[in-house]
Amino acid sequence: MVPDPQLLEVKTPVIRLSGVEVAYDRDRVLHDIDLEVRQGEILSFIGPNGAGKSTLFKALLGLVPCAAGKIEFSEGYSPSRTGYVPQVAALDRSIPFSVQELLTLNLSGSRWWLGGASQRRAVAAQLEQLHAGHLIDKSLHELSGGELQRVMIAYSLLRHPNLLILDEPSTGVDHAGVHELERLICHLRNQQQLTVLMASHDLHLVQLVSDRVCCLNCHICSLGSADEVMHAHYLKEFYALGGGRFRHGA
Repeated sequence: MVPDPQLLEVKTPVIRLSGVEVAYDRDRVLHDIDLEVRQGEILSFIGPNGAGKSTLFKALLGLVPCAAGKIEFSEGYSPSRTGYVPQVAALDRSIPFSVQELLTLNLSGSRWWLGGASQRRAVAAQLEQLHAGHLIDKSLHELSGGELQRVMIAYSLLRHPNLLILDEPSTGVDHAGVHELERLICHLRNQQQLTVLMASHDLHLVQLVSDRVCCLNCHICSLGSADEVMHAHYLKEFYALGGGRFRHGA
């Protein structure tokens, strides 16, 4: 699904990162991160394992401190107004919870053990917006990868964030699920006016939904449109594999 052309124009930055550095003990995971996140865009991050994508998200959420630099949010944006969907592989699906019980945990003022019709209506309404209403009474261990991803997105949206962070959303999701995920991400931006940050190894998904792409490997390697960054990424891989040698006939 091609992003809406009207949303590709330059918009107001809602987050500014200036000289951000994050380190664990003495090991620098991120350094020299200068970046602006624009209102209403889908900004995707690509890069190898260990490149710092998840760490960058945790820094934005205030879960890890910056060793240097600063992160500034514009008015109305903050870590508390951010929905976060971590990698679903980190979720223990053996927890004996139904979808409704899990989502109720994130309702404002929730007393999940009490249940109640109003809580069920709020959970059901959020699931229906994601075309997942039929999952409300399922146990977590019954869900497919794509179903679990939609449930976790619903969980993150229950407090009405204006920024959504998705960390490897296509992990464990089959081809049909990725197609639904593509449509869902664009819907959240186009219809609910969310700004979306996504990290993914699925370059096809990245190219389909992203307004801009940032190639990260402890620092920003390239930043631009999906076509620009993908072209640079593939050229780098080509030469790393010896493609330049064959190209020149050596």
